[in-house]
Amino acid sequence: MTAPMIVVLAAGLGSRYGGIKQMAPVGARGEWLLDFSLYDAWQAGFRKVLFIIRPELQSSFEETIGARLAPYFDVTYVGQTIEHDTLMPIDLSKRNKPLGTAHALLCAKYEISGPFVVINADDYYGPEAYELLYQKLMHLSEASEAAMVAFSLKDTLSKYGTVARGLCKTNEENRLISVSERNGLVRCNDVIMDEFGTEMIPDARVSMNIWGLQPSCFELIEKEFENFKKTLLKSNPLLAEFYLPTCLNAGLVDKTINIEVLSTTGQWLGMTYLEDHESAAQRLRKLQREGIYPQELWQVNTGFEPILDAYSAIKQVESVEPITRGHINSTYKVQAKTALDEANFVLQKINTQVFTNPVGLMTNIESVTKYMADLGVRTLELMETSCDSAYFIDKAGQYWRLYKYVENSVVPSEQADLEELFAAGEAFGHFQYALRDFPVHTLDVVIPNFHHTPKRFLQLSQAITENPFGRAQWAYEEIAFATSLEPELDRIIKQLDAGTIPLRVTHNDTKVNNVLLSANSGKGLCVIDLDTVMPGSLLYDYGDGIRSSVTGVAEDEENLDLIQVDFHRFEAFTAGFLNGLEGMLTPVEAEQLLWGAILMSYECGMRFLTDYLMGDVYFKVKKTEHNLLRAKAQLKLAKELMTYQEELEQIINRCLIRGGAIK
Repeated sequence: MTAPMIVVLAAGLGSRYGGIKQMAPVGARGEWLLDFSLYDAWQAGFRKVLFIIRPELQSSFEETIGARLAPYFDVTYVGQTIEHDTLMPIDLSKRNKPLGTAHALLCAKYEISGPFVVINADDYYGPEAYELLYQKLMHLSEASEAAMVAFSLKDTLSKYGTVARGLCKTNEENRLISVSERNGLVRCNDVIMDEFGTEMIPDARVSMNIWGLQPSCFELIEKEFENFKKTLLKSNPLLAEFYLPTCLNAGLVDKTINIEVLSTTGQWLGMTYLEDHESAAQRLRKLQREGIYPQELWQVNTGFEPILDAYSAIKQVESVEPITRGHINSTYKVQAKTALDEANFVLQKINTQVFTNPVGLMTNIESVTKYMADLGVRTLELMETSCDSAYFIDKAGQYWRLYKYVENSVVPSEQADLEELFAAGEAFGHFQYALRDFPVHTLDVVIPNFHHTPKRFLQLSQAITENPFGRAQWAYEEIAFATSLEPELDRIIKQLDAGTIPLRVTHNDTKVNNVLLSANSGKGLCVIDLDTVMPGSLLYDYGDGIRSSVTGVAEDEENLDLIQVDFHRFEAFTAGFLNGLEGMLTPVEAEQLLWGAILMSYECGMRFLTDYLMGDVYFKVKKTEHNLLRAKAQLKLAKELMTYQEELEQIINRCLIRGGAIK
């Protein structure tokens, strides 16, 4: 089951409130109401948030709440525009307000690939609501299943004016039958009445627009949006709104969705009117004073303390700061007091959507690092929990690990100079050499067929055929080139199977920024990011090192004219890698070093392209086209390596002769 995400509806104009209420400070340190909601969501287990906002607000969100959330969530933004998916002869040029909550979700369709919770940015639902929905969404059995959290009507009113609420009708099994909008709700002399003077039941359950849904709901929403455009929007283009409850009601009628109603006794808070702001702020600050929430929400006590308490070496946590490099795991630098002094550590949350066998992964890392340490080779130092485990599982089922921080170290970038490239190459070569006698068959294959290029090609072919998000039309040239190399894809696989080239312990992610260099001498200290240590071919490690370093530009460089082979950089990494091998290379491996570089560039391009077509489910992205940009750059590099094959072979031969690297 894909871990559920939070989808925040934050594009409303707040006309009754009188401003952008989503961004109004309410906490002791100026936090927004949304900060408290997402704090509760993090505690419940959510680790990904998607904001649906007005495009002009994105930069403000990124600089404020986005920056606060970065250490805790994977954050994505989608703009809700009036023009999105309104292809029909309706003049919306004079309309100012968004088209409604269901339309907002449509704008985010291609960013949602698993179960999700929808919330309003200006509503506070309390911790229990997120806990209920997280557990529900983690145990869904059918695509039509959904859920909502209902509140008691008496707890959702405003002192400063009337409100509208969705009155929930349920059956005996707490399944939602309908949500009916009741307007003009107000409390008068302890009696709640609607706009017609009808007395309401105080404990009646109402919807506050917090829903637990699955991607299957988009079929329903799209169908209802077509009806909305032809009716309400056509008759009232300036004011008609397409509401999510209206869509879901339609699904209840035709039985395409089954919604369980979860009740909470938690306190709802909202800011319908400007006067509601001070009331909400007083309530939340009181909760902070009482210790229900910390005085500063986004600090170590937010969620890291229970994790770090599991490690006996740490006596007191001083600070936790995000380390933002890397596409897969979430990484943090921890400063803490130990029994002897202060020390730094690296805390990582393992991405179990990518690494579905975290126990096998950690067993590999434990085995390899212990083996190297016993040989006297410097390597990462894993910290054990109080239970003598190399990893910790939190209450949300997330896997965490802690390393000793390598002091006085630097990480080379894609723009590393020639000395750094040599040092990085040498470190990866020495990693191979140190593990030459390690029992390779004892390692778990944590990602089956990781460098099985023919199977990667089949995954791409399937993604092209399925094209679930309609993106293939934007990648026509990349698809054409990627499919042209099919006859050559199984060369290394066949030789491994035949024993022509040896099966070795391989790192499988030999980017130059996966090496730590000494800040003083510039020499390699150790290889990091050991998640993909598995049995494989040395050609993969050499090839990926060349792929990540030979151009001197980022792997998602948008200007393809800058994707060129730099012969000096090629020689620096190659010389360092072969030097680190200390003569263990076989003649057959030596003959195919360049093919390893071509294949890894090509394979990486295929992987980025596949992920782009399938909706960005593997690699972290910063924008919708991010994986396509990466694919373009890597496939262009593969072409460049093939173009200069003769010159590059000469460089390799020169390095082989100079380094004596063949066994």
